[in-house]
Amino acid sequence: MRRLTALAALIGLMTSACTPIAQELRNSGGYPGYLLDRHMFDASRSKQVHLLRAGIILAMASRMATATVRDGAEADAFSSYLGAASDELNFAAADIYPVGTTQPCTLRSDDQAAQSCANYYALFESDMPILEGRLIRVMLAALPEARGRQFLADATKGNVVAASWTALRGAYETASGLHRSAAVYRSGLELLASNVCREAFNPASDNIWAAVDCLGLAHDSIKHNPGTLSGDRLKVEVSRDAFHAVMLIARTSCAKLPLSSEPSVADQLDKRQKACDRVVFQPKPRPVAIVERSSGAPPPAAPQPPQGAGNDPH
Repeated sequence: MRRLTALAALIGLMTSACTPIAQELRNSGGYPGYLLDRHMFDASRSKQVHLLRAGIILAMASRMATATVRDGAEADAFSSYLGAASDELNFAAADIYPVGTTQPCTLRSDDQAAQSCANYYALFESDMPILEGRLIRVMLAALPEARGRQFLADATKGNVVAASWTALRGAYETASGLHRSAAVYRSGLELLASNVCREAFNPASDNIWAAVDCLGLAHDSIKHNPGTLSGDRLKVEVSRDAFHAVMLIARTSCAKLPLSSEPSVADQLDKRQKACDRVVFQPKPRPVAIVERSSGAPPPAAPQPPQGAGNDPH
């Protein structure tokens, strides 16, 4: 009876919400990717454009944090989240970009050693939800949570003046952070236009208006994407320079986060520098070795495939 009830519930869910489920199973990035395709820009036909969009979101959150993260301890946590998200972006990038001279693999004939393939093009979709989870963590950490907690504490104690001042500062920081975040998005659109409209858009002389025109986006609405450039027309190769530019925004934002005075400034500088150094575009295979995390020892480097592996035509 329980199995029949569960089956009936599953059928009911699928029939009542078939569109989200269909998009989750068949759209690049699932249902969240489908929504971003409609309201941000279309990345449904290019794995590289899809990854660039994730990088832009990462850079947007990092720049917002420069206005909203004011405490050294929170900045330490944010830089750690930022580094972890950057690692995931690089793991996903290794599915579609070369690692050194080694290209990702397509499916090859059985007479070739499959173990020599460190990454496969077809694994990109399976890696994206892990990256998205890291991005969500970064975005949540960029919000002025401490201001919200302080406001609730002051309001609960009846300290109306302090609560009002906290709310005012929190609103300013949020607005300032959103403004900086939106500016990063505009830079991201110019980077995308530089790849899509190589002849029609010149980032040295054109501005965001021309980039929006190139990509077929609406100038006055984010609820509808006209999609003048969509589908196969956005099936483009994204230069690695675009990723380097996006990660540069995130890395410099990481460097601007505040430091705490404990245990020492020198230790803080070293710790923060190591965290920010992870924020770079450098495709790498996902580690597969099992290590003892409690020992504090760093994980061993992932084994590299033989030289030239995966260079099959595709």
